[in-house]
Amino acid sequence: MKFAILILLFGAVLAVTLKAWPKMRRTVKVIIGLGLAGVLAVVAFMFLAFSPGREESAKHLARVDWLPTEASDVTYLKRGGFGWLICYECSLPRVALDRLAEKEGWSLEPKSDVSTGLRRDLGLPSLKTTEYGEIDSVAKALFYEKRHSNNWRSHRHLRS
Repeated sequence: MKFAILILLFGAVLAVTLKAWPKMRRTVKVIIGLGLAGVLAVVAFMFLAFSPGREESAKHLARVDWLPTEASDVTYLKRGGFGWLICYECSLPRVALDRLAEKEGWSLEPKSDVSTGLRRDLGLPSLKTTEYGEIDSVAKALFYEKRHSNNWRSHRHLRS
């Protein structure tokens, strides 16, 4: 809806500009042309950047090419574009997990009662039901997570 209103507004401005076009000086025409090109570029960028990316998912596969051969019962979700995401759940022997972590540069740390909420994104049922509702909590886990702040000031602070 907002996009349609933006297009109508752009069309109205363009119509008024075209009506007055023959009487304008060359410099004004160049400025208006560059302004319209800039607006179109920003709208196109916003549309492409924030449109939903390609999504690929599967449940309970025997194996996938991009995980070690020992991985089984693989469920994954890959989403591109703005807000991209890659998450997967599988059965994997500890030795194979250690090899994968070393290859990917993950520093796994033991944690208790880990809850990420990603099982819901994967379309899998919750692990536990409590008096407060369903929860995805693992009693003992090897944990790795990589998150970045959206605040450019905190990035600058981290670099200094």
